[in-house]
Amino acid sequence: DHAQLRVLDVPIAYFPQLRMPDPTLKRASGFLIPELHQNSQLGFGAKIPYFLTLGDHRDLLLTPFLAEHTTTLELRYRQAFRNGQMTWEGAISDDGITSDQPRFYVFGEGKFALPKNYELFFNLKSTSDASYLLDYDYSDEDRLNSDVTVRRALRDENSRYALLHYESLRDGEDNATLPSIVGLAETERRFFPATLGGEARFSLKLHSHYRKDDSQIGGIIGGITVDSEARDMTLATASAWWRRNWTLPQGIRAGLSGELAFDGFHTQQDANYEGTEYQLTPTLAADLRYPMSKVAADGSTHVFEPLAQLSWSGGNTLNIANDES
Repeated sequence: DHAQLRVLDVPIAYFPQLRMPDPTLKRASGFLIPELHQNSQLGFGAKIPYFLTLGDHRDLLLTPFLAEHTTTLELRYRQAFRNGQMTWEGAISDDGITSDQPRFYVFGEGKFALPKNYELFFNLKSTSDASYLLDYDYSDEDRLNSDVTVRRALRDENSRYALLHYESLRDGEDNATLPSIVGLAETERRFFPATLGGEARFSLKLHSHYRKDDSQIGGIIGGITVDSEARDMTLATASAWWRRNWTLPQGIRAGLSGELAFDGFHTQQDANYEGTEYQLTPTLAADLRYPMSKVAADGSTHVFEPLAQLSWSGGNTLNIANDES
């Protein structure tokens, strides 16, 4: 009661009542420190954040932003679970910058533990228009990458199953002709065969991407090959790989490896590459190495390893578009 703020023992502020948390209080609802902002588009304004506890495992941060040319409400919601957590943040604005109102954005991310050592991740992003994030200094991203992913990483396995979405905010990029929706399933496993020795790996990947445009399918136009801007593609790849190393006299290392890979591509909405292409590709390689190392006076280690390798690979060049990037 009757609190004063003093500088050099001179009272400069008076509060009939003032409530302040002491250091033992971990979480409590209440106002946070206000912020002043000056923006050439939005004008001068203030943010007054209010933190609201919703039990021991949830909270909500509400931040009204009032300026000369905008009325905005910013939000952040967080929640912890027994097996994970998630955070959502966003804002909604009514301003005088554009004629399309209201403007908004929402970002969400989370991580959850699933049975059998799998983990679920999500990272979702959306905005009302291309310039909203920059106008309010929320983010400088010019391509929004969203995904929902299930993943498992073990000593001898790495698996990922994902659905991804891409949205470009760049001038000159048309989201209808970008591969905005991508599905992916891939796994790689490692084995140590007792009969052959060495290490073996098996990998499998399924991938498909989709463009919304279905009109510009390319072809031969006026004697000139025109690429399709509507191409959709599905691919499947699988490979079996094996390698074994031996140590020879004088520290020479010898290695032998082999691989058999399958690649299949199915292309749609592209007059130049329509259809299915696939092949098997065998590979063999043998190498000799002579690793040498030296520890310097400062404790750093230098490794010098001459290598000679002889390899062969089969297969042919498939008639497919360069779409894998």
